[in-house]
Amino acid sequence: MRETRVGSLIWKLLSDQGSIIEFIRTNINEFQEAHQDAGTSDFVTGILEKHEKIAWMLRTHLK
Repeated sequence: MRETRVGSLIWKLLSDQGSIIEFIRTNINEFQEAHQDAGTSDFVTGILEKHEKIAWMLRTHLK
């Protein structure tokens, strides 16, 4: 039973990470255009990379 609950929670976390990644990818150009700042662009790209890494780790754990 515990494994099922844990797996369920991991799937939920993975789904949430997917939503965050999709939001950032959809809006990254808007961030870049609005701020015209390489530092801000790099910051947002770094956030995207962190969420992609978290999603990868969660997917790996589910295998």
